[in-house]
This record gives sequence, structure tokens and C-alpha cells, in this order.
Amino acid sequence: MLARPPRRFFGRDARENTKMTPKYLKQLCLEQQAYATPELNDKIYLHFKGFADIENLEKYTGLRSLWLEGNGLSQIKNLEALTELRCLFLHQNCIQVIENLDALQDLDTINLGNNLIKSISGLSGLPKLKTLQMDHNYLKSAQDIMHLLECPSLEIVDLSFNQIEDPEVLEVFEKMPELCVLNIMSNPVIPKIMNYRRTMVSRLKKLTYLDDRPVFDKERLATEAWALGGMEAEREERTRQREEERKEHDRNFEALKKIQEEARARRIEKYGPEEETPELADPRLVAFRDEQLSKIEEKDPNAPENEKNDREERDYAETRAEMSKLELLTSFERDLLEEIEEEQGTKETRSGPTITELEDEEKDDVPALEFHETERKRVSFADADEIVEAPKIIEVIEETTNEPEKKACESIVEVGKVEDAPSAVLEHLLDEGEISKKVQKLSVHAWGADE
Repeated sequence: MLARPPRRFFGRDARENTKMTPKYLKQLCLEQQAYATPELNDKIYLHFKGFADIENLEKYTGLRSLWLEGNGLSQIKNLEALTELRCLFLHQNCIQVIENLDALQDLDTINLGNNLIKSISGLSGLPKLKTLQMDHNYLKSAQDIMHLLECPSLEIVDLSFNQIEDPEVLEVFEKMPELCVLNIMSNPVIPKIMNYRRTMVSRLKKLTYLDDRPVFDKERLATEAWALGGMEAEREERTRQREEERKEHDRNFEALKKIQEEARARRIEKYGPEEETPELADPRLVAFRDEQLSKIEEKDPNAPENEKNDREERDYAETRAEMSKLELLTSFERDLLEEIEEEQGTKETRSGPTITELEDEEKDDVPALEFHETERKRVSFADADEIVEAPKIIEVIEETTNEPEKKACESIVEVGKVEDAPSAVLEHLLDEGEISKKVQKLSVHAWGADE
């Protein structure tokens, strides 16, 4: 069985707005896990409830934070009993005038953003007010914010997203003795103030945060130098700051070095002198070390800086190329080449020809073949730079008159894919005895892919 939703004890006024009745306030306190006794609550959330008037809060004398955001309030009233209030949130309402706040002597923060306020007023009776948020309102001129001078305790002021266009507002901000955070983003006045950020930072002496960025000490010193001597003075100040940073870094490095030396001295005093690093015993290692050092030292001092390492780079590239060639030869290819050379009596001291040499010979011996419309049977070999195809072998069959060659090629074509039966083709070729280099190379290339 579904649970029945809690019964709401609010009423409706003539305009069908929610009324702030005592029963409804008590119910909201219980839903927020607060106290049923009004005097014991120090905060209450009344935001987004559709209230049109503030009422029936006289018993909540212990409140320190009151949320009335997102209602339909058009007037600030009935807050005289909340003498302990510290934070009052009235943003996103329909308030046009700031009033009836003099009883809140301990009020520290008030948020009146997203209202219909055209002029700041009614805050002079709040001696402890430090934070004022008035964003997204309808302030336009310096006269509209002149009331801020009657609030000497203000430290944080947010006037962003208004319609302020009078450059004289800077004089108002300059006369606020404790102002340290100011936000006037998205106001037409910003492009009207020459060198906006430098001017604001240099004239507002206690400013630590302007708009969306903090004001650090280095920026303040640079802007103050700019105010006295222009851009040249600012550059000199920034140069001095960089030099001071470098000196500080050097001092820290020397301090760390001193600590290390003291620790080393204590270790030597306690455990004796450190043993020297033994020399290399193996003469091969010594020779290798000397060879590498000689390569490093053999540099032309008269050569340009970007050409000094060309020789080492070329040697490294050549070494890598030779290694790559050796890696291309699979064990099956080497064995096959050795067997062929033994049969022909031309085996040399090396293990066998490289793939690159075979490719060069093939380019000389085998003519370029036209594309055949027959089904292409692709077999890639070890170096992956060329494709051996069945049409090429068919062309060899058509051109050759040597019977062993023709049989060997026909056997390759009959197997279909050479990968399926490389051993059968190999045995056939070896049984035939003398085979021309042309067929050998085609077969070696095809078998190489199989391994």
C-alpha cells in the first residue's frame, strides 16, 4: 500500500500565493529535522515555497540564518524579532526597495541578487554588515550606489550583471575604507575605464580580489609602479621581481647544499670516509667506455650548433637500419637460403642474402607484369614492402620453357594459398634439382610469409 503524502498546513491568500502560517512553518522545521519549538531553531529553509509575504516569524528569535530565496516577495518586513540573525538570503524575488533592516544589528551577510532594485539604500543601520550581494539588478549610475559610503564595514561587494555605466563609481569604491573584494563584471562601465584592472588595483589599496581573479602582491607592486612611472616602470618592477625570485631560489639551493654537506660530515665522522668507486676490472668494458667517450669528444668545435650531432645521428640510423634488415630474415628463410647455396656450391661465410638484396635481384630479373583479371591470391612476405601474387606466378609459367620451373610454379598455384602447404612446395622444388633463381625467389618470398 502506497504511503500517503504528508498533509500541508499552508493557506492561500487572495492571489493564490502560499501563506507562511505557523503550522506550515512548524511542519517545515520537522521535515528539515529541526526543532518543533520555534525558539530553538538557528536556521530555517523557506526557499522556493511560493511565499508572497514574510510573516509569523516572531517566535523564531534564535534564527541566525534565514533562506527566503526563490519566492515572490515584494517587500522586506516582519523581521524585527530576529535580532540574532547573521545571514539573510533574499535573492531571486521581486524586491524593489531595501528597507526594515535596522533591527538586525548583528547582520553580517545579505544577498539581494536577482531582484528589481534600482538604488541601494536602507543599509546604514547595519554596523556589522560585511558582505553585500547585489548582482543582476538595475543599478546604473554612481548615485545609485552612493549609499555604500554609509556602510564603512563592508568588505565584500558584488555588483556584477547590473547596468552601471558611470566611471565615477570608481571614486565611490575608492572611498570605501575596508573594501577588499569587488565584483563588477558584465557592466558597461568596464570598457570606459582606461587600463581597467591596473587602475582599479592601484587606486583600491586594500583590494585582494577583483572580479574573477585574485590580486597578488606582485601584481599590486607592478600596478603601483605603473601608476607612478607608466609601462617602463612596470617592466622594471617585474624585472626586479624575477631577479628577486632567482636570488631566493639560489639562497634556498645554497641552504640545501649546506645541509647536505653537514650531513655528509656527520656521516664521515661517525662511519669513516666513504669508499672510492672501484675501477672497471674487465678490459672489454674499459675499451667500450673509452670508445664511447672518444665518440663524444670527436666533435668539430667550428661546426654550427645544430650540426654537431649529425655524425652520431647518422651512425645511429645506420645501425638501426642494419638491425632491421637482420630482423627481417626469419629462421625459415635463412635455412632455405643455406640449403640452396650448399646445393649450388656458392655458400659464403655469411648466413645468407638479405631481403633487400633479393628484392634488388628480383627487380633486375623479373619484368613488370600486367594486372590479371583472375582471382588475386595475395601472400605477403617478411619485410611487408611487397606482395607476391598468383598472377605473377602464372605469368612465369607462360614465359618459361624449363619443365622443372613450370612444374614448380604450377604446384604453387595448385595449393591456392602458399600458407596452406609451404612444405609440399618446398619438397617439390628440392626434388627437381636445378631451379632458376627466378622461381627460387618467388618461392622464398612466398614461404617467408608463412613463417
